[in-house]
Amino acid sequence: MPPDPENSEDAIVTVAKHAGFDRQYEIKWHQRDQQDASYRAVASSVRGSTFLDVGDADDAHTPGGWAFFRYSMLRENVVYVETVPERFFTQTEASPSVSAGRAPPEQALEATPDALEVFCLCVKKAK
Repeated sequence: MPPDPENSEDAIVTVAKHAGFDRQYEIKWHQRDQQDASYRAVASSVRGSTFLDVGDADDAHTPGGWAFFRYSMLRENVVYVETVPERFFTQTEASPSVSAGRAPPEQALEATPDALEVFCLCVKKAK
């Protein structure tokens, strides 16, 4: 839900469990005056926290096409999202597996616990 409907930076994000796949989600991103985007996310655990490996739903195997996010529920309807900065991703070709692709950000988090950067704050629209 956009907190300020007049702000073009606000986006409406929808996250739904991927039918038939455990720990996978479909993400839809809608931002005014821009083409809608679709992403696929796979949940994994790093240092006891749940992270989402997020990539373009139509081009999930493109090198550099994935982002690594951690989310925290601040309240029932408020989600705080952090991301691992791109500087920790050094791959130039597709990974042979999901775990191999996840290794660089996992290593960065082990070496630099404060490596995460704020990405966004999401508020669920009241019914």
